[in-house]
Amino acid sequence: MREGGCAAAIALALALGGCAGRSDVRSAQCSGIPGELVNPNATASPAATHGPGVSAPAPLRIAATGGTPFRHARVLSSLPMLYAYDDAGRYAMDLAHVDEAIREPLLEQAAQHAFWGEVSDGSYYSIPWFSTCDQQELLGGDFVFRAPPHGVLLVQYRLHDCAACDRIDAAIERAIVAHPDVAYRWIQFDLGSAQATSAWCFDDFSFSLRENWQDTPVTEGYTCHR
Repeated sequence: MREGGCAAAIALALALGGCAGRSDVRSAQCSGIPGELVNPNATASPAATHGPGVSAPAPLRIAATGGTPFRHARVLSSLPMLYAYDDAGRYAMDLAHVDEAIREPLLEQAAQHAFWGEVSDGSYYSIPWFSTCDQQELLGGDFVFRAPPHGVLLVQYRLHDCAACDRIDAAIERAIVAHPDVAYRWIQFDLGSAQATSAWCFDDFSFSLRENWQDTPVTEGYTCHR
């Protein structure tokens, strides 16, 4: 999704049941509508963790901030393992496109699990299951959703001892190796550090709280922690 509009926001509000209250880490730019297309704090240009001039490349690992616990813990049906942004703060991969610097088969599959589609006024929008405003709950209100110049920001959610997370790691590393001239900022968020109301479970590309699904053929393959 490159650009959002009022029509899409209205459609989202109707589809998802209106607005929720803001927390103490949410930007004033965020309305509280789940899945909204606003990208707050996309004005700075943070440093790369990988790429030209980086002497010791490694993902930047962070834990949950203080303040209000995970706002959508009870209603979130899917927390994708990966979102990516370009240097203008736009999504670098969604249902409609994947930037060349992260064009890797497994990452493209991850993008398909990170968005859902919405048609409004004849236009098609990729709507994130877990918007940047929602991610502020975990990453903090001062987190910058923007890549280094001409680069890519990768925001990855993971758990310790998560085989699917390891596969995403490997796919990101392959993309980085394939594009040595691109500046990447790779953030790994420890989902285990966030308060949750039940165990985190995962499939190949997303997480869910155990309380949010019932045992079905679809969820039989989920692995649960905690």
